[in-house]
Amino acid sequence: MVIALVALLMLAGASTALAVGHWYRTGRLKQGRYLATGTVLPDGRVLVAGGFQSRFLATTELYDPRTGKWSYGPPLYSPRFSHTATELYDGSVLVVGGANLTTQYLDSAERYLPATNQWVYAGTLSVPRDNHTATLLNSGKVLVAGGFNRFGPALKSAELYDSGTNSWSRVADMRVPRYHHTATLLRNGRVLVVGGEQDHSGNFILLKGAEVYDPTRNKWTSAGRLPYATANQTATLLKNGRVLVVGGGDREPGFTSRAEIYDPARNRWRAAAPLPQPRAFGVSVLLPNGRVLVVGGYNDRGAVAAAEIYDPKRNRWAFAGNLTPAAGRQVAVVLRNGHVLVAGGQLYQGLPVSKVSVYIP
Repeated sequence: MVIALVALLMLAGASTALAVGHWYRTGRLKQGRYLATGTVLPDGRVLVAGGFQSRFLATTELYDPRTGKWSYGPPLYSPRFSHTATELYDGSVLVVGGANLTTQYLDSAERYLPATNQWVYAGTLSVPRDNHTATLLNSGKVLVAGGFNRFGPALKSAELYDSGTNSWSRVADMRVPRYHHTATLLRNGRVLVVGGEQDHSGNFILLKGAEVYDPTRNKWTSAGRLPYATANQTATLLKNGRVLVVGGGDREPGFTSRAEIYDPARNRWRAAAPLPQPRAFGVSVLLPNGRVLVVGGYNDRGAVAAAEIYDPKRNRWAFAGNLTPAAGRQVAVVLRNGHVLVAGGQLYQGLPVSKVSVYIP
C-alpha cells in the first residue's frame, strides 16, 4: 500500500515540514466507493461506511492518520448507500436508511460503537428513506428529514432518534417534500433545510425554498427563498453563525456556480461571490481558519478537478489546487489536526475511486 508523505512526516513528528495550501496523497481505500459516509471518531481515526462499488457495500474501513493506512472495520448489518452517518455525543456513529437494491429502500438504522468495534441495532424508521438528511440536535437527538423511498416522489416526513431509548418518533412534517437537500444545525439550535428536488409525473423540479425546524416548538417555518432553484448543493455553517450555500443543480435549469449566505438573525438571504465554475454533487468543509473548502462534483463538462476556498471576510474565492482523478460524491472530513481528508468518489458517469488525498490548510 502507498504510504503518503503526509503520513510519514506525521509519524516522524515533522508535520510542520508540509507546505500549507497543498494536497498530498495518502493510503488508498481497500475498496473504491461512492455515496458512502465518513465520520471522525473520538480517537481521531476516520470511519467510512457503505457506499457503492460494483454492488451495494456493507463493508466499512478505518483510516489511521498516524500511519496513513486503511483497515477493514466490522461490516454493516445491511449493505447501503445514499444513507447518512452522524456522530453522537457519546462518540458512537448512527447510520440511517439508504438503499441496497435499485428498488429497495431501508428503514433500518445501526450504531457503531468505537470502544467495542461493533455495530448494534438502532431501531426502525417510520418509513424507508434515502437521500435524506440527518442532523444532531443540541439535545443529543438526531433529526432525520425528507428523502424518498421509491423513484421520484419526495418525502416531507421527519423523525427523531433518541439514543437513550434507542427508538424513533415522528415529528412535524416539513412544509415541502424534498430530497437532495441540505440540513444545517444553526447556533440557536434550529435546523436550516435548503433546496432539494421533487418529482411530479416524471418531471423533476428543483426547489428554491428553505425552511427552519424549531425542536422546542416542533414546528417548521419559512426561511425565505433563494433567487434560484438548486439541489445537490453544499451548505456550511460559518464561524459567524451564517450558512454558505454553494452550487447545485443537475436538472433544469442546470448546474450553477451561484452562492448564497443565510443570516438566521434576519431570516434573509444575500448573494455571495459565485464559484469560479458551476458544480453539484461536491463536498464542502469549514476549515479551522474560518474559510470554506469546496471539492469535487460535476457540471456540464464532466467531473470538476479544481478545489476552491471561500473567504467570508473578503467574499472571495481562491484556487486550492486540483485533485486527480476528478470525481464527485466523495467523502470529506476535517481531521483532528485541521487537515482535510477526501476519500473515494465516482468518476463522471463512471467507476468508483479508491484514491485518498489530504489537504493542508
